[in-house]
This record gives sequence, C-alpha cells and structure tokens, in this order.
Amino acid sequence: MELTPRWIRDLERLLPIRSQYIVAGNIRDSFLTPFQDGMTLAPLLRCLWNALQAQGYRFLLVYNPVEGLRPYPNEPEALELATRLFDLKLQEGAMPMSLEGLSGVMEKLPFLREARCALVIDFASRLVRQPDHLDATEHRFFVAAERVSLAANPIVPRGADINTPLGKARFNPVVWLVNRAQDLPSWFTLDSAR
Repeated sequence: MELTPRWIRDLERLLPIRSQYIVAGNIRDSFLTPFQDGMTLAPLLRCLWNALQAQGYRFLLVYNPVEGLRPYPNEPEALELATRLFDLKLQEGAMPMSLEGLSGVMEKLPFLREARCALVIDFASRLVRQPDHLDATEHRFFVAAERVSLAANPIVPRGADINTPLGKARFNPVVWLVNRAQDLPSWFTLDSAR
C-alpha cells in the first residue's frame, strides 16, 4: 500500500510535463511524509518540500497576500540562494510583494537554470475579492500566470549530471494552494494549469 499522498505522487510524475499545479481541498490537513527511517504527519508545505527536495529542488519561494514572498526552508543555504537569484530584500524573513511583483517572480521562475526551485502561492483563493470580476491588476496577474504556463519548458540546471535526478528535465513549477478550486477565476481551471 502506497502511503505517500496521491497529490504528491501526481506532482512527482507530472514535473516533466506540467509547469503549474492547483492543489485544492483540505490543504490545512497534515499529510504522511517520509521522515528519517519512517513516516510522520506534516503540514502540506513540509510534505511538498520533502518531495521536491528528493527531486533535486534547492528551495521553494512561498507567497501569501499578508507576508509577501519568503524562501523555504528557513535554512542558510536556501535563504542565500533564493535571495541572490531573485534579488530578495527580506524583512523578518519575508519580502512584501504586490501582485505585479509576484508576476515578475513567476515570469523568471521557469527559465531559471542556476537551481531547481518552485513557487508556492498560498491562500491563492484569497488573491482576489470577486473571482469572476477581476480588476485590471488582478486580470494582468492571471493573464501573466497563463502566459507563463504556456511559455515554460522543462529545464536541466546548469552543470547537472544527467545520471542523477537533478539531470532530468523538469519544470520549476508554480503550485497554487486553494481551499476550493471555485475560488479562482472560472477560466483558470485545473486544465489551464500546465
């Protein structure tokens, strides 16, 4: 019996194929996650990080509308690399950021070859007040997200050994965390996240 959550198995399988993922539902639950020699219950972000780290990812950028953007995990190597590659100006571990700034990060992410990384947009269902009546800034943001999903290609980081997991072509994905998929604009469906 497979203990790893199905959404993690799907993500791992689709990393070479899709550049964006929507994770919806009970995202605040705890999930079975490998830990040392066994399994433990962990929050979604830790579970996601364990899976991506095993695939050669060096850090996550986690955005939420309150704090802004922060590197994950909160470890010196990840913080230094994320700060350098994305020119982050961290204040108490995070960088306040507007949707326009987040669009810029999202547009840089799929083409970054210095390190595998992913962008996690937490509380994505709270980015807009009325999902089917976006203001001009919100509309530009979601158009940018769709455009990035269509332009992205799987990459191999510079200097990667093709005989290791890091040497396989994979996307630097955007992962949208939403309580309910219907809280996003109706045209931004599971099929539009590539």
